[in-house]
Amino acid sequence: MLAISSAGRAFGPECGYMHPGDIQWSFREVVQPPERVQLWERGGRAVGFTIIDPTGYVAAQVAPAERSSRFALLDSAEGALPATVREVELSAYDSDPDLRSWLREYGYKATGSSSLELVLELSREPSPVTPPAGFMLRQLEAAEDEAYAALHRDAWSTWGPSSYTSEVHGRLVGMPGFRRDFIRVAVAPDGTLAASCNGWFDPLTKTVLIEPLGTRQRFRRLGLGRSVVLDLVRHSWESGALAIFVRGVDVNEAAVALYTSSGFSAAQVLREYGRPR
Repeated sequence: MLAISSAGRAFGPECGYMHPGDIQWSFREVVQPPERVQLWERGGRAVGFTIIDPTGYVAAQVAPAERSSRFALLDSAEGALPATVREVELSAYDSDPDLRSWLREYGYKATGSSSLELVLELSREPSPVTPPAGFMLRQLEAAEDEAYAALHRDAWSTWGPSSYTSEVHGRLVGMPGFRRDFIRVAVAPDGTLAASCNGWFDPLTKTVLIEPLGTRQRFRRLGLGRSVVLDLVRHSWESGALAIFVRGVDVNEAAVALYTSSGFSAAQVLREYGRPR
C-alpha cells in the first residue's frame, strides 16, 4: 500500500490522493478490520486499494498504470459499506476532471467541505530557526513517548477529549515509515514537551507530509507552532526532501496564517462529494 501511494503521488493528481504518511497516520487509531481495506490485484500483484470508513467515506489509491481502473475500485468499495450507511462520500481534487466528471455522472454532489493543500518547495536552504527565549527545538527521543502522548492529548482536546493514548502512539511508532528525527518538538525551560510537528518522509517522491501539528494549550500564542514547523522544514531540507506539504486547513484561519507565514502557498483544493445510497 505504501509503495502504491508513493508511485501514485509521484505520477499526479489522479493517482496521488494518499501520501504514505496519510495511510500510516490513519492506521494509528484502530487495527483495521479486513473489510475496511480492499486490495485490487492483477496477476497476483496489488495495484490499488480502498480504505473504507464505517461512516461512509471511501478513499481510493491506484498505481499509475491502473488509473483507468479506479472507478471500478470505487464501485466495489461502495458495496462493502455497512448497511447502516445512508450516504457515500468521496474526495476529488479540482485538478482531477476525470474523477469529478465520474462523480457527477453517478449522482454525487459537492458537500461544501474541502481541504486546502499548502506546499513549500525546498529549492534552497531554509534559514536557521530561533525558538522563543528559553525553549529548545529538537527531535523526539524514545524515552519521551509517554510525554509525547500527553502533549498530543492536551493539544487536541480543545474541541473535546482526545483518544490519543500510549497504545495508539505505540502503533504509530511501529509504522514502517515512522522516523523519530521527523518528529520535531519544542521543549519548555522546565523540560515539558510544549509543541510538536510530525513529518512523514517519502523517499521516492522526496516529499514530507505534516501530520499532525499541535501545541499544549498553556503554551499557545508564543510562536511555538511556527517554530516546530520551521524546524521540520529545515530538517526535511537537510534530509534531501524536495517539498513539504500539509492539507485540511482551509476552515482553520489560524492554521492557514501559520503555514503561509512559514513560506507555504496553496497548491490544490480537495473537495468532498456525496450522494444518498
